[in-house]
Amino acid sequence: MPLTVRVQGGVSGRFGAHHSQSLEAWFLHTPGLKVVAPAFPGDAARLIEVAIADDNPVVYMEHRGLYWTKGEVTGNEPASGSVVRRRGDHVTIVSYSRMVHHALAAADTLAADGIGCEVIDLRWLAPLDLEPAVASLRRTGRAVVAHEAVTTGGVGAEVVARLQAAPGVRTRAPIARVGAPFAPVGAAPELEDAFVPGSGDIVGAVRCLLGEAPPRTDGQKGGRT
Repeated sequence: MPLTVRVQGGVSGRFGAHHSQSLEAWFLHTPGLKVVAPAFPGDAARLIEVAIADDNPVVYMEHRGLYWTKGEVTGNEPASGSVVRRRGDHVTIVSYSRMVHHALAAADTLAADGIGCEVIDLRWLAPLDLEPAVASLRRTGRAVVAHEAVTTGGVGAEVVARLQAAPGVRTRAPIARVGAPFAPVGAAPELEDAFVPGSGDIVGAVRCLLGEAPPRTDGQKGGRT
């Protein structure tokens, strides 16, 4: 069925649980649906064209916090698959949507200490292209999977499972997940800020993998699983 549905998601604007959920895992769980989650204007423009031209149903997920993002739109962005946003040799960071921006910011912070992070932008959640992430993990031996959604039953769990089972992957530490706690997001600024993971949580997760900080055990906001 050639149908493209544009939907909003993500935390922005202090709207609380009514309008700040990240529900991409619901759609990923449904066989037959394609799911898109762009992070940059170029991909947003290119992938909406690809989705509309597709003969299958596509859920096109727009993070409401990215609507004011500016960037180059060339028209030559890849039509499918994930892409490498930054090269690095020490840790692989896999993400999508707005969390890619946090991953790049975390990579900048860690680079100041000589830690090279390779950042993978999934772009499509279904079909899920993990070849660049697997190739990166084979080199680095360490990975962080980050998203804004709650970790419980999230896309990150599927990504971690597939990465761990990929041929030729030998991890030096358990793959870490960064995500929100298993709770509704609050509308109060203090509650929302405490709920939403960001670049600092990714930095903390990377340092845990490298043995520079004690690991979290709850799998939330920089935890290790």
